[in-house]
Amino acid sequence: MKTLLIVDDEKPFVLSLKDGFGSYDSRLHVAVAFNGEEALHYIMQHPVDLILLDLKMPIMDGYELVERLKSTGISVPIIIMTAYGTPFRERWAKAAGTVAYLEKPLDFTELTHLLETHLDL
Repeated sequence: MKTLLIVDDEKPFVLSLKDGFGSYDSRLHVAVAFNGEEALHYIMQHPVDLILLDLKMPIMDGYELVERLKSTGISVPIIIMTAYGTPFRERWAKAAGTVAYLEKPLDFTELTHLLETHLDL
């Protein structure tokens, strides 16, 4: 079973995404974290196959989480999602080695295609 970690501070959004992936229940475990600090703690304790990561969050934002993962040598594919899309943020995501950059509101069909591609679902 593959593990997807959704990291976003908007709890209703996270829970609706998790529910949306219900059709993958037999092949996909969906974990959630509401900031980068919670996500880092989860990643240090559990294997994660893909991270769906918001950039703007309290406590530890997505930028810092990406840098912390790099500095600790943890390599996990990351899909960036943001409601505050700019060309700078998209260039940063590409330079950081993320596998995709999505702007909110998300196109759920595109997102599930990315999951299926990167997790071999």
